[in-house]
Amino acid sequence: MAKAEQLFSFGIIADVQYADVDNRYNYTKTNLRYYRNAINHLKDAISTWNDSKVEFVVQLGDLLDGFSNFYKKSQIDFENINNTLIKFDSCGLPVSKQEGTYVSEKDPSKVVPYICHVWGNHDFYNFSREMLWKSSLNSFIKSCNLYSEHNASFHNYDYYYSFTFKTFRIIALDTYDISTCGRASHTDEWKLATSFLKEYNKNDEKAEPYPCSPQYVSWNGAISEKQLLWLHDELIDASNNKQKVILLSHIPLHPKASTENTVCWNFNEILSTIYSYKCVVACFAGHFHDGEFYYDQQSNIYFVTLPGVVEREVNKNAFAIVNVFENYIEINGFGELSSQKLLFS
Repeated sequence: MAKAEQLFSFGIIADVQYADVDNRYNYTKTNLRYYRNAINHLKDAISTWNDSKVEFVVQLGDLLDGFSNFYKKSQIDFENINNTLIKFDSCGLPVSKQEGTYVSEKDPSKVVPYICHVWGNHDFYNFSREMLWKSSLNSFIKSCNLYSEHNASFHNYDYYYSFTFKTFRIIALDTYDISTCGRASHTDEWKLATSFLKEYNKNDEKAEPYPCSPQYVSWNGAISEKQLLWLHDELIDASNNKQKVILLSHIPLHPKASTENTVCWNFNEILSTIYSYKCVVACFAGHFHDGEFYYDQQSNIYFVTLPGVVEREVNKNAFAIVNVFENYIEINGFGELSSQKLLFS
């Protein structure tokens, strides 16, 4: 039998959380975090992706750690990490950059390297949504986004988007759409998030994860009703065009691919939306630093949570090359990220 043809490949990594500070334990004192060395892991990953000529890279959020802001180093730490990111030079996704945003590109000579950035809570500990939108961490592809009345609002710096490549559609979700992370206190999104925390977390935004609904802690968030409607539109369009869908998010979408206090607030609504269609094949996320893998047999969807780079020792790492075929995905893991084969049919 002839070997299946590989359609494309992409690099993937999560929770680098670089900061120019000494190693220290996480808030539960269970895992040591190697903040300063995290940038070296990113450099190794980028070198591997360049050598393998992946078509693009997915960065699942939390590039910097909140300590960068605490020690007033956000800008210089971001410059250091950005100087590493720009060394990714493999081109494959047909996009170019015009006036600070990405657009579809048919001329191969104009194609630029593309990193699909997702924003996480630590990104918001360092920068506002407006600052992130105007930075190199904005990966929105203007001409690829489906026309929908529920599209992201640029003036509100909503950050959910999609693009198509070969027979696949990649959808990046904004899991801090409704959150106290990254939303200014005068916004409806922040006020709604605060009301959720008051209702479901009797600690009212305190760090101790002992609420009556464990996911309702301030380092998590929710997808808005508007974004859910947009996701419906995207999945309908993907189904009509016979495309398979890969979902990207910082916060995991399924509780079995995470822990009870590192999952999206309204994961039930999100899963209900996803399960309404047959086109979604895989969901990749970060946020939960141990990493997790769950296969939902009923829906035939794989939920993959990547280990956090910041908690990998100096001589270890956690990133992957994802090889995409028509009927399956191969995850070629490096370091402490396990290799997997995800069969669709």
